[in-house]
Amino acid sequence: MARLQKKHSSKEKKKRQDGDESIDTAESKKPVKVVLSGAKNILSSSKKDNSVKSTTSDKSNKKNIFKQGIEYLQEVQSELKKVTWPTRKQTLGTTLVVIVLVVIVSIFLGLFDMGFSKLIQAVLA
Repeated sequence: MARLQKKHSSKEKKKRQDGDESIDTAESKKPVKVVLSGAKNILSSSKKDNSVKSTTSDKSNKKNIFKQGIEYLQEVQSELKKVTWPTRKQTLGTTLVVIVLVVIVSIFLGLFDMGFSKLIQAVLA
């Protein structure tokens, strides 16, 4: 879940530092912005009521999910445009290195397997 963070004005911060918890100014009656970490949405709630107000119904929630899916795919597309893809030459070179290493390791393991199997046959015979 995203963590809620309230943005306080500098006057409120100063009053809290001074130890005065009661805020009776006109600023305290203004809505306080609540920011969801990692999200783009900014929700507002009043200072007196700390609960987050929900204005979505079931139908709009389904549409919102659809919009979020489309937005996600658009972001994926834009991120893929930023990727530095290797050239054909680089791809062939790294593929060749992988194939050579696989052959070397398989020969190494095959020789050890054959050696151990002959050793076990000699011990059991």
